[in-house]
Amino acid sequence: MNIYKPSDAKGIDYSQEKVQSSLHQQDIFTTANNIKIITSFIKELEEELVELKGQRNKLEKTINSLGDIKKQYIMYKIKHPRMPNWKIANAIHVAPRTLNNYIRQIKEENKNLA
Repeated sequence: MNIYKPSDAKGIDYSQEKVQSSLHQQDIFTTANNIKIITSFIKELEEELVELKGQRNKLEKTINSLGDIKKQYIMYKIKHPRMPNWKIANAIHVAPRTLNNYIRQIKEENKNLA
C-alpha cells in the first residue's frame, strides 16, 4: 500500500549549476566543411560498391558459363538458399531427377573430402 501513496511535493533547486545540453551549434563554415567531407566519403563508397557489384556479376557469369550443372546448382544455393530444387532445375534447364542425381554426387564428394 505504501507504494501507491503520493510522494511529497518537492520543488526545483535553482542553486545547482545548469546541465550543459548536447545541442552544441557549430559555425556554418565548419558544418559546411563536415558535410563536404562526408559527401565525398559517401561518393567513394558508392563507387566502390558499384565496382564490387560488377566484379561479383562477372564472377557469377564465369562460374555459370562453365556449363557444369553442379557449379550452377551451388551458385543458385549460395544466392538463394531457400529456393526449392525443382525451381533451380527449371532455371538451369535440367530435369529435377537429374538435378537430384547431381546433388547426391555433391554430397558423396563432400563425405569423401571430410
